[in-house]
Amino acid sequence: MSSLVDFLDAPANSHAKESILMNKLFLDVKTSAARRGYYLNTYFDTVDHDGFDVIFDDQDVLIKTQLKSVRSDAKTRKWNIKKKVLRPSLQDSECLGFEFSPLGVGVGGGALLMKYGESSGEIVAEYYYTDAYILSAFQYDVIRRKHASSNKAIQECLKGLRQGVGATFLTVPISAFLKAKDADRLLALMCLHGPVSSFWSSNLVRLISYECGYEKEENLPAPPEKLRKYIWEEISDLVNEPRLTQGDYERS
Repeated sequence: MSSLVDFLDAPANSHAKESILMNKLFLDVKTSAARRGYYLNTYFDTVDHDGFDVIFDDQDVLIKTQLKSVRSDAKTRKWNIKKKVLRPSLQDSECLGFEFSPLGVGVGGGALLMKYGESSGEIVAEYYYTDAYILSAFQYDVIRRKHASSNKAIQECLKGLRQGVGATFLTVPISAFLKAKDADRLLALMCLHGPVSSFWSSNLVRLISYECGYEKEENLPAPPEKLRKYIWEEISDLVNEPRLTQGDYERS
């Protein structure tokens, strides 16, 4: 008898694979949302034009995401994502240090990577996520990778994100994604309601807005050095990333 992953990876079963993995994702995040006490709505983009595949709706926030899937033992290390999916929305573009133009404004979405495998005859999945907030946390050295090559790849990704029209693709390395500890923390990483409450993204916007000169220090919820540490602690609670470390916040 062939394994589940062998079945999924057979070229003839590509549509079945997409359906099974999508249902696995939805089961995980919708169950997580139910633990918070609400139903997480999901909508499909019926026309493959805008670059995103699924919209997640927690009844307060809409997150448009481009989904990628890869076998857990695959060697793939980068993926092509539409730039306008990853670029921040009009509301946060300047606050995150992006240009207030079509080169800096997008849909404020994200890229969700699903690494799938098999355990005891069941499909298992690990979830990785990135968006403008996570990329900005790297850019402003709130978080960093331990290896210089990984940091260099992220900086090249950020450079590309700020150039060209939104309809073009950006090559995003695995180092730019953060691996969620579980589905509960995936929702928090995506800034959606879930069992785990986190204010990391809103704190990050305040910090970067201050560093870009749009926010006064006295209006911050904490001094900049402490705020950087708070954001790092919040992010580190959400992810399973041994090669991620706190940025040199004292330098800033």
